Amino acid sequence: MKRKLHSTKNIISKIVLLLVLFTLLLATTSATWFLNTFGEMDFSIVVYQLFSPMVGTSSGILNNYVEVCLYPSAVRALFMLLFYVYWDVVTRKVCIDIDMYLFRREFKMRLTSKKAQIIKYTALIGSIILLIANLNNKMLQMGVQEYIGEISKNSTLFEDYYVDPNNADIDFPENKRNLLLIYMESMESTYASTDVGGAKSLNYIPELTKLAEENINFSDNEKLGGAHNYAGVTV
Repeated sequence: MKRKLHSTKNIISKIVLLLVLFTLLLATTSATWFLNTFGEMDFSIVVYQLFSPMVGTSSGILNNYVEVCLYPSAVRALFMLLFYVYWDVVTRKVCIDIDMYLFRREFKMRLTSKKAQIIKYTALIGSIILLIANLNNKMLQMGVQEYIGEISKNSTLFEDYYVDPNNADIDFPENKRNLLLIYMESMESTYASTDVGGAKSLNYIPELTKLAEENINFSDNEKLGGAHNYAGVTV
């Protein structure tokens, strides 16, 4: 009974370890993929897209995500788990003598089962710490910490700037002029190159970029840029 219980706990611990490794690897590769694909943008937009319907999304983007993030993360997590399992099997049955030469001096070490366990857990904890540190670095690039800070504090944005259109006085000039507004669906400044304020290595909208540079362009910086989004008001 005890042996069966120990075997069950061992299987559960391996499944938990696999899920932890897979989650960390997937989160890290997903953040890297997102930054490489869409550039550095406000994290509130990322949250909005994650909870938006996927209808109309290009299958190429989804396939690329699966190939670059999902499959590699699963394979790497499984490989790491198999290595730890194989390490246990080998070190429990074999006592390994290691001879090392460092600075012309010989060092001998016998790798017993207890030492092997210490090495295994040290490597495991070190791998998890490195994954968490890498993920934290990606989160900083994506502005996750700033997003959490913005949504956790109160704002008087609407109280200070909202104007009720029913109570607003609008004065029109005597010589009225027509306003022609052309709205382009799914067009944004991130299609421009990074040197002009976009997010791509190549400028895919050079003509529109030229129009913006030669005329009035509302931007949150000195380049092409775009509107400044406050946390929570774009969803």
